[in-house]
Amino acid sequence: MSKRRRQQLKLLAGVVAIVVLWTLVLPWIGRQAPVNEMIIRNEARGIDPTAMFYTELANMHFEQGMLRYRETNANVLANDRNFP
Repeated sequence: MSKRRRQQLKLLAGVVAIVVLWTLVLPWIGRQAPVNEMIIRNEARGIDPTAMFYTELANMHFEQGMLRYRETNANVLANDRNFP
């Protein structure tokens, strides 16, 4: 097999991997209970998750494998029963 053919196959494999990840794996992750609950909560609050990670990151910390609001925000979210 020629070098050019191997390069083409590597490119094709990379594109297929991205397509599978984007169309199958990520939607599946989004349907899992913890992630789906977070998505629903953000949508109900009108939060744009793409903006959240750039503008609100200072108000959050990493705990148990997920980003969580800091204690200073607890009083704002005290009435939200779905908040972890």
